[in-house]
Amino acid sequence: MSTQELLSITNDTQSFFYSTLEDAVKNKKLFLSQPLLKYLSSILAHYSLSKNLCQEDSLHSALAKKYKKALSFKDLQQKILLKQVAEEILYTLGFFTPFLKKKIIGVGFYVNLGTYSYKRLSSVEKSEEKKDIFLYCSENFLAFLDLFHYISKNCLHISAHVNNSKSL
Repeated sequence: MSTQELLSITNDTQSFFYSTLEDAVKNKKLFLSQPLLKYLSSILAHYSLSKNLCQEDSLHSALAKKYKKALSFKDLQQKILLKQVAEEILYTLGFFTPFLKKKIIGVGFYVNLGTYSYKRLSSVEKSEEKKDIFLYCSENFLAFLDLFHYISKNCLHISAHVNNSKSL
């Protein structure tokens, strides 16, 4: 697959999730700024590719190690790792909550780690717009989890509908 084809697929995926987020926000009677919608749709598009999800057997251990490692760095490397931790948790919990509820490490661990990662990220970010987005994500982490869960159910519903239509 060429780079141009991959870029086209990525843009189409982000557009799909942006419009899906807009619909979900309307249904949930929320108001999110356009930069926040764009940021959240980029998370959905990025992590919809399985290669971008945590590939380690122990998700909680991998994320905790990454968070601890992030705190030992300064500037750019710290921001990259904190952002990865927060986004992976937001996506994973939003889409796979039932699976994670069956694990020994409770959902609360992930919620706290995601919230703290966004809060720390907002404190080290230099860009005011990004700082505001990350702080808002920290303060509204549970609401965004609910939003991602809602989207995951709708995506599964759309996928099932498409598959049923093909079999007719």
